[in-house]
Amino acid sequence: MDLAGVKMVGDLTLWLKDINKGHVPVVGRKCVSLAELIRMGARVPPGFALTIKANETMMCETGIGNKVHQYLEGFEPRSLGEFSSSKRAGNDILQIMKGVRLPEDMRDELFKSYEELCGSTGIPNVAVSVRSSGPESRPGLFETYLNVQGKEELERKVLACWASVFAPRAIANRVQQGGVVEGEYIGVVILQMVNARSAGVLFSVNPITANLNEVVIEGSWGLGESVVQASVAPDRFTIDKRTLELKESIINEKPREVILTSKGTAVEAVAPERKAISCLSEEEIKELVRLAKIVEIHYGGIPQDVEWAISADYSFPDNVFFLQTRPVVGVKWGSKYTDKPPGKSAADHIADLMVERITR
Repeated sequence: MDLAGVKMVGDLTLWLKDINKGHVPVVGRKCVSLAELIRMGARVPPGFALTIKANETMMCETGIGNKVHQYLEGFEPRSLGEFSSSKRAGNDILQIMKGVRLPEDMRDELFKSYEELCGSTGIPNVAVSVRSSGPESRPGLFETYLNVQGKEELERKVLACWASVFAPRAIANRVQQGGVVEGEYIGVVILQMVNARSAGVLFSVNPITANLNEVVIEGSWGLGESVVQASVAPDRFTIDKRTLELKESIINEKPREVILTSKGTAVEAVAPERKAISCLSEEEIKELVRLAKIVEIHYGGIPQDVEWAISADYSFPDNVFFLQTRPVVGVKWGSKYTDKPPGKSAADHIADLMVERITR
């Protein structure tokens, strides 16, 4: 793929409020999903997207695209499906991309949008998350960065997010799936960070029994990454979707949480009095289910897998945020069958689904 002479046109950034369902090829699925949540009335942190075209522009104008192309010509394409080759190629390409800067006009547009986000929130150098948003779903392949603050750090993390397209596992995955070896272009979504008191995932169907009339919520103290980074067994709630009645509540001891710090995130011990109490109030549970029902209806009754957070900075119900939604995977509707591995408990299977969801 020779990028020389490619002419790039169009806006490089778009605000979530200006995105609609037709923008998947422009900003990717994650950005469109967030925009749809806003239209449904769910609370979503303010933010904007760098377009897929911006990624292409960067690769062209910096010359990185041609350097990557020339480097990969030294490989037999199918060999990159093997991790040893993809690891060498990925690491070499990341070195090629090291130290690259955004083209000046792109940097100016990115910084202008960030300044507007700071102004609208009233927070100088507002903390944001930087996440990939491709036209196709690539669970867990690309990097996510949390609590990014300031223009220079934002530029570095945007570039790192784009660079993760060439991570070894991403290269190997593309080859194994028959895709383009040397990369794909992705958008980037930049959202104000939620100072999460608690966070987790919601399934608008019971993922174990395939009961469409039950909602299952899992959560823990702090950021959703607590389940991944802190190895915490989350609380689990099963709710009747029709009546909002809480049918089952399993409260686990949660000794650690991931919190925001001045330099990113950190794992901290949970205060003794909070370890074994619910990370959600009854009214927060009902609000999560109420919003999830609206989202499910919007998507034609397809059960949803929702990432949520409860902000420590606001009062109910303004503290309930949705951060992502996608169709639930791994359940065959209308039957009692799921793809839970033999010998794995229901609780462990749901926990695995939660970890998979948060790491996407």
